[in-house]
Amino acid sequence: MIEREQKLWKRWVFNRHLIFIIIGLMSVFLLIVNSMIFFKDVDRHRYDEVSMSGNSILPGYYNSILPTSELVRLSENLPANPDLDKLKDIAKTISKTLIPTGRFLDFHENWLLWLMSFKIEQFIRPSEYLSNRIIYGGQGNCSESTVVFRTFLKEMGIKSREVGLLGHHVLELEYKNNWYLADANQGIIFPSDFDLLGESEGKYYLSKELENSNTCRIDAKRYGQLVDNLLWRTSSSYTSRMARIQYISVILVWFIPFAAIFFAYLFLYKKVFWNRKIRIGIILSCILVASICYIYINLSEIKLKIGSLLNRPDAQYELAFITHMRGLTWYQEDSKELYNQAVLYLKQASSQGHVDANIQLGMIFYKGFWSQRINLEESKKWFNKAANLGSYKALYFLGKIYELENNEKAFDMYQSASPYIPEAALRLSIMRNKGLMK
Repeated sequence: MIEREQKLWKRWVFNRHLIFIIIGLMSVFLLIVNSMIFFKDVDRHRYDEVSMSGNSILPGYYNSILPTSELVRLSENLPANPDLDKLKDIAKTISKTLIPTGRFLDFHENWLLWLMSFKIEQFIRPSEYLSNRIIYGGQGNCSESTVVFRTFLKEMGIKSREVGLLGHHVLELEYKNNWYLADANQGIIFPSDFDLLGESEGKYYLSKELENSNTCRIDAKRYGQLVDNLLWRTSSSYTSRMARIQYISVILVWFIPFAAIFFAYLFLYKKVFWNRKIRIGIILSCILVASICYIYINLSEIKLKIGSLLNRPDAQYELAFITHMRGLTWYQEDSKELYNQAVLYLKQASSQGHVDANIQLGMIFYKGFWSQRINLEESKKWFNKAANLGSYKALYFLGKIYELENNEKAFDMYQSASPYIPEAALRLSIMRNKGLMK
């Protein structure tokens, strides 16, 4: 009996040491992998540097590719209070530096996200918290270019919001109280926002901008089709859940190996976990840490929902876009309910005098966005509210609607908006040329 117990004890000691060695080796391996990120030699080499032997022109790519160091230098020396021309130069630099191919995180860059990507591929597409991986890697399509540009704009104190088109990803940035559509992938900033560029006059200015661009690789017709297919639009302060998950993962890739060694040591040698109270305490601590992570990941939305309950119009306006984005990924029946909820948030913000909420409601019923039917009378109602609050953009769209009913009213609307909205000035001259008004 004693001999049997001794054998069992020896087996337990052997297994205990073996488990500790395995956990220790795996943890050390992960720590070595994490350390590789500090060495430039393991950064992903760009396509032209590896495969093209220094050739700076890619097939189908119309411009010389700048070295990665140009973008790195720009990221370290961003200008303070840049004007619009400087912002255009930054967009062009991003376009000319990033090789137009998808950028995915390698195992050594973040092994946790790499493993998670087997379930959801989006985990290894760098977000704004990992934009340095795009900058140093020198690769990226429209999504990566947008991430880099938005990170730069944030550091320069400029508001921006993301816009998802059918097969393309761009930004809108706010400069001197006006919104501009910015496409860092194509290295261009258009003179108006998405809503205005979607109209025929806006597309005229869009085509002119494309003609003068030496970085854009999409023709005016194709770009016009992209502008006609809006999928989603975020608010200016929204940080996505994916971005927060990636930020936490940067901490976890270091925390997990150290925690594994520490807990293995305490469990296998010190036997501290054999006490019931200690086990309960550890379980509660794990639940607390998981809760903190969950709150952080959903922090943007939690703050906005609290703001909405306190009747803050900015929070209600931003919640509308988040709710609409969620509706894009749900089943059709649930999507309609979410779209209606998004419209309700906009109406709540509108009731408190939020100009952009009124404009968005007008656009929804003007073009039939968010699964709503086109209703020009309803659209007119919301544009009128925005115009009364001082929106010249709303006056332009009221002019577009009134052209179907009353040319004189349309002319008055365009005339009021023309000093501030180039599209309104163009529409005004078109009406004059057609002899509709003197």
